[in-house]
Amino acid sequence: MSKIFRIFKMTEENPATKKVEKNEISKNEKMLAAVGYFSFFCVLPIILKRDSKFCQFHGKQALVLTIIALLFSWTSWGGGGILEILIKIIYVAAGATGAANAFSGKIFSFPFISEMAKKIQF
Repeated sequence: MSKIFRIFKMTEENPATKKVEKNEISKNEKMLAAVGYFSFFCVLPIILKRDSKFCQFHGKQALVLTIIALLFSWTSWGGGGILEILIKIIYVAAGATGAANAFSGKIFSFPFISEMAKKIQF
């Protein structure tokens, strides 16, 4: 049994089996990108991490998501409660999805929104 343990231990410690990415995303970048999906905090990753492509991507996507949600909520204002509630539910669900993916270090593109976000230049 000790031989099996040593084999597994050797494969874990073997540097050839470890994958180390050069562009590893830090925990601070993940947290900042995730926080960006909460309303107007979307400007934080854009301003604070100008050199991080990860934060810029999520910040710009969150900015577009927030602007679209605001436009839809303003156009439905006074039009009815159900439509306004539906817009808020969709916004919260999309924000939670984006924040969860950002926190886990993934680049998740929302259809249409990510295309608009790529066009934003600062």
